[in-house]
Amino acid sequence: MSKEYFLVVSAFHDNGKVIASVHTETHEEKPKNNSSSNDDCDLYYDWYDTYDEALIAKNEALKA
Repeated sequence: MSKEYFLVVSAFHDNGKVIASVHTETHEEKPKNNSSSNDDCDLYYDWYDTYDEALIAKNEALKA
C-alpha cells in the first residue's frame, strides 16, 4: 500500500547561501535519506513521515 512521504531538499552553498524546500511523494516504502556534493554546494535529501516534521527540518536548515 502506498503512503505519502515528505522530502526535504536542502542545499548548502559554498558562499553560505542555504535553500530548502518540502516536496510530497507517494511510495510503497519510506525512501532512504541521502546526500551528494558538487562544486557549488552540498545537497541533502531527507524523508519524513509527516508534513510537520518536514517543515521543522526545513526551517532548521534555513537557520544554518
